[in-house]
Amino acid sequence: MKTYFKLFTLLFVCMAVSCSKDTEETGGGQTSDVSNQNLSGILPVTDVADTYPSVYTEPKDEVDAADDDYHENSVFPKVVRIVYSGDAVTIDTPTEQVVVKEQNGAHLVIDSSDSEVRYELSGSSSDGSFKLYSSKKFMVTLNGVTLHNPLGAAINIQSKKRNFIDLAAGTVNTLSDGSSYAEVAGEDMKGTFFSEGQSIFSGTGSLTVSGNYKHAISNDQYLRFRPGGTYTLTAVKDGMHTNEGVRFDGGVFNIHTEGDAVESEEGPIKVYNGSLTIVTTGSKGHGLKGAGTIHIYDGVIDVTAKGSASKAITADGDLTVEGGYLNLLTSGDAVWSSSENDFSSCAALKSDADIVFRKATLYATATGSAGKGLNAGGELTIESGKLIVTTTGKQAVQNKETSSPKGMKATGNLTIRDGFVRVEATGGEGSEGIESKAVLTIHDGTIIANCADDCLNATKAIEIHGGNTYCYSSTNDGIDSNGTLTITGGLVIAAGSSQPEAGFDCDQNTFKITGGTLIGVGGSTSTPTASASTQRSFLYGGSSFSKGDYVVVYDEDEKALVTFEIPRAYSKMTLLYSSAGMAKDKTYYLAKATVSGGSSWGGYYLNGTFSATSLLTPFTTSSMVTTVGSTGGPGGR
Repeated sequence: MKTYFKLFTLLFVCMAVSCSKDTEETGGGQTSDVSNQNLSGILPVTDVADTYPSVYTEPKDEVDAADDDYHENSVFPKVVRIVYSGDAVTIDTPTEQVVVKEQNGAHLVIDSSDSEVRYELSGSSSDGSFKLYSSKKFMVTLNGVTLHNPLGAAINIQSKKRNFIDLAAGTVNTLSDGSSYAEVAGEDMKGTFFSEGQSIFSGTGSLTVSGNYKHAISNDQYLRFRPGGTYTLTAVKDGMHTNEGVRFDGGVFNIHTEGDAVESEEGPIKVYNGSLTIVTTGSKGHGLKGAGTIHIYDGVIDVTAKGSASKAITADGDLTVEGGYLNLLTSGDAVWSSSENDFSSCAALKSDADIVFRKATLYATATGSAGKGLNAGGELTIESGKLIVTTTGKQAVQNKETSSPKGMKATGNLTIRDGFVRVEATGGEGSEGIESKAVLTIHDGTIIANCADDCLNATKAIEIHGGNTYCYSSTNDGIDSNGTLTITGGLVIAAGSSQPEAGFDCDQNTFKITGGTLIGVGGSTSTPTASASTQRSFLYGGSSFSKGDYVVVYDEDEKALVTFEIPRAYSKMTLLYSSAGMAKDKTYYLAKATVSGGSSWGGYYLNGTFSATSLLTPFTTSSMVTTVGSTGGPGGR
């Protein structure tokens, strides 16, 4: 005997498939409650991450007539040409107000009180430098210059005025310093290129800066980079170090440092565009490090942070990502601090305040002990975009204190409003996927978590209102709330380990179900709270299952509600199933089955041919929660 039922396909169309009846006591087939879920276009659990974009398109450099940071809004008709040649330097037509204060071989010091001056540097010296005092803003054009200063900065701007650094088209410019500096009383000299005033870089040439003493580029105010230039920075400390902030409007950057690639001590770091390829190797070295806020609007950012306790992107203030592509890797281990009695661990994205993520694409990987993908000291909010987060390191242990790897962690609330989120946390004990120390809320989107420990974990509450959520834990709970657990909509699949671990676990706290489709498997489960729920649930416990077994729930008319593939072996499995498709005072059947063809999402079949093989139990939904067998769970109220 064959009956026919309809199931939604993975894309968005309905198709008819057959279900055969193999024994007298089994049956199958109906319009599945999958039709109540918005599953159109979702990705399967086995989806492989997209190839990270390798091509960066530089934005057009459009002049803002109202912005003083554009040199086009000023004029610099007075040109001072400076040409380096070995141990000598020549100066062409300086004005009366541009005074050569000192000249020692190829080391040049200029003091200027003139305005509208452009200094053009060219030539080469292995023992030379350019130092400038100026009371007016000015421009420096690097027109194919190579400078090495063994005892200080190659370019040293001792002026607090705005300066424009122009990389002449088609030129290659190189600056380097020595491993020690000759100090000058009352003056800073923190890097190979140093400026007391704000520096705005523009032009389409290239600039290579090597910081052998400290930083490559250092600035006591702020740095800004317009589109067009190519920058290669190496440093024993920071690639860029500034007090008041850094802004990237474009440009191509390759930065290799032992310290921080880009650090702002006070002001914000803003990435409007640009291509940043960063490698940091030192302990607690960071890609982007801001004492204030960090805001990423667009661009391509690729960070490899190899040192212990390093961070790819870290901010003391809020960290906002709302565009672009980020590929962030940390590989160092956690570091124990005896003075603080705590660990410092690696993280791809870290903020001591809030993290907001929208529109962007993120690949975050942490391979060292106790590594974190995203770590928010405040709240973590994901509004849209795509996040692929992987942690593989083990738990760090010191003096009975531990620090665990996490895919995503928030001290405050963690909220997912939409987007695609996939978390792999496979390093063993403590390797949790998505954790909030307050309330974890999912409104919409696709969330996939494959973890050694809990996939979703929250201290106060977990709420799921929509979207498609798949959780698989190899050693603990699929979804674990230390407070309440509320599900009002969406498709939620949670697979836990063997007893006492559960698919859904909220201890003895309220487990409220008012909508959605829930499938939970594990060694046990929390029991939905009948007095708080408005949607019926079925719990079954006791039978053994092998990985790849199928179960089907169908009614007396041989119409299937759900067909599900068991993701792992259980010697004694507990199943929780809830959906709007279960009516009051109606008899249903749970059976093992076989499947031919079809497609599934997280084991939840959307189409195909299903044959029921052996009846496990009938059940009648006379109450809000129907239980058959021993579920071994902590129960609800």
